[in-house]
Amino acid sequence: MVTYKLIEEACQDDIAGNYISYGIICCNETTSILEIHDIFLSCSDAKKFIDKLNKYELDPIHIEQVVDEYLQYGDLS
Repeated sequence: MVTYKLIEEACQDDIAGNYISYGIICCNETTSILEIHDIFLSCSDAKKFIDKLNKYELDPIHIEQVVDEYLQYGDLS
């Protein structure tokens, strides 16, 4: 079984300047399987999203598609 966790990062962009972003790390019991950076600007949105990933026990093979759909359409229902 995998667990999804929050990543908080300080980022910089030529247009936006300095900002904090949140991403996802997917771990098994001992190791990080994958990381997706700079997805969310809101910590609460990131936590809600990650809670749903863990609740539904999303297989890591689907995470990129789910993130893409979230970014395109919004809330993960």
